[in-house]
Amino acid sequence: MKVKKWIISLTLSFFVLATGSIVSLWESHLSSIARILVFSEEVLMVVFILLLCQADFPIIGLGFSLIGIGTALRLLSHPISFLGSVLVLAGLVVVILYAKSLLNKLKERAYLDHLTKLYTRTFFFEEWLPKEINRQEREENGRIAFIFIDLDNLKGINDRFSHQTGDEALKILAKAIKENIRLTDAAVRYGGDEFLIALPGESIDTAKKVIRRIRNSVRKKKFKASISITAGIAEWKVGEDVVKAIKEADRKMYEFKRKKKC
Repeated sequence: MKVKKWIISLTLSFFVLATGSIVSLWESHLSSIARILVFSEEVLMVVFILLLCQADFPIIGLGFSLIGIGTALRLLSHPISFLGSVLVLAGLVVVILYAKSLLNKLKERAYLDHLTKLYTRTFFFEEWLPKEINRQEREENGRIAFIFIDLDNLKGINDRFSHQTGDEALKILAKAIKENIRLTDAAVRYGGDEFLIALPGESIDTAKKVIRRIRNSVRKKKFKASISITAGIAEWKVGEDVVKAIKEADRKMYEFKRKKKC
């Protein structure tokens, strides 16, 4: 993959330098200062391309190449100068669109777990939960039901099959969770094999139904390893300590887990 990136970057660099040379030869009337500017600009674009491709941003490298080539062509007479303006504009569009895409990816990484695509623990506690508490405080019977879920025997799956298989098991469970909650609910990758679900405005009875749906969904998945879960539930109401409610759901989950092993 790295070899391919370097081939792309070197090809673009050669193209940029070749264009600069053609410009200089074609327009013999260019002053010495103009020639120096063209050459300096082309060299700068080459440096940008090499650095950006090495940094895994070949598309931005392409954008800067278009800008560099276009700027050089703008020094020529019409209609070549018009083509240069078009290339500059195209380069700017490429850079802006990719920068926007990159920014969206960075934002996604900030709030989504890379493996399961569920909320991260940090995003949940710093962003989602405070906003939801404020919303529930404006409701007549504001409350949130919390579910703690643990993927049973993840270590055994890793040891018997592979860590990749364990990751697939986590993704299967995460998908089952997302398929069985509302868009207004929150599903969190809490730890290695632990997940937290928040159901705004719902009771413990509703949480139990959600757990049953998740269990049934996981059972239906065809997978080389057996997947089972253990869950604990707690309910928070306005005026109570929300952290205490989450810890209570966690405690109940571990209590049920200990009973399973007995």
